[in-house]
Amino acid sequence: MEDFQPLVSVIITSYNYEQFIARAIDSVLEQTYTSTEIIVVDDGSQDNSIKIIQSYGNKIIPILKSNGGEASATNAGMAASSGSIICFLDADDMFSPEKVANVVNALRIHPESGWCFHSLQVLSKTNPIKEETFTGNVQIWDLVDSLKKGKMTTHLSKPVPPTSGLSFRRSLLKQILPIPENIKIVCDSYMQFVALGLSKGVFIDLPLAYYRHHGNNAYAENPQKPLLEARMHVLTGYWIRLKFPSLSCFADNIMAAGLGTYWKLGKMTPEEQELVNHHLNSVPLYKKWEIYLRAIFNYALFEIRQKNV
Repeated sequence: MEDFQPLVSVIITSYNYEQFIARAIDSVLEQTYTSTEIIVVDDGSQDNSIKIIQSYGNKIIPILKSNGGEASATNAGMAASSGSIICFLDADDMFSPEKVANVVNALRIHPESGWCFHSLQVLSKTNPIKEETFTGNVQIWDLVDSLKKGKMTTHLSKPVPPTSGLSFRRSLLKQILPIPENIKIVCDSYMQFVALGLSKGVFIDLPLAYYRHHGNNAYAENPQKPLLEARMHVLTGYWIRLKFPSLSCFADNIMAAGLGTYWKLGKMTPEEQELVNHHLNSVPLYKKWEIYLRAIFNYALFEIRQKNV
């Protein structure tokens, strides 16, 4: 079992978030658990972010790099980290004061778990706090066999959270990273899916971080969200099949979801088309037809899904 006071690395990735970055850093400095290091990766911001980051001096570890996308920033943060537990925080979000303490305690009690996810409290421009119900339950999620069989996680009682609700043991994250750097947005999905497919983990139904909806979210508020989601599915499906053969069935299903959306919306880039072709050429003929049939199913359900968003 780990030390009771393991070093926790908090990786904050940021791009042009001068209005939020200080509050994100402060929320980590205010943690009740103090054995932490804060790594702030600025991915080539063109606003005042760098000056704000530098003002924290030796309270943080700054990584100032040229713009390379979300996966590139995440990989850079991991390379600079030392902790045995890694927590992620988007620069426009915040941690609650006891977030890290809860994560450390959950992983201490459940040493077999490779990750710890938790619920988020949504903040929006229209509603400062979106009313939600949190049970406080701490559950073990074991979806390894399910993902190996290609099944999705729609049966979960709570959704898998985005970046600011994700924490990992270093031993597991080293198996997952580096993230392929052409996944420039929504790289948290890659980490989520692979983690769920490699290890059981702990889910805490407490709002241990605040997730902002502010109109400029790169993904959540993007009017091109369906296309971004399709790109994420295609890239994630391709790379998971290539790097994690045990999850190939799940990767095929993710690829089919992206393919079906692209058939509906068009606009697949040459890079994406090349990855789709590589993926389809790497599978047996019967698997290729399974992917096509799932893509047709996703194509047919597209309008229904958009109405329910």
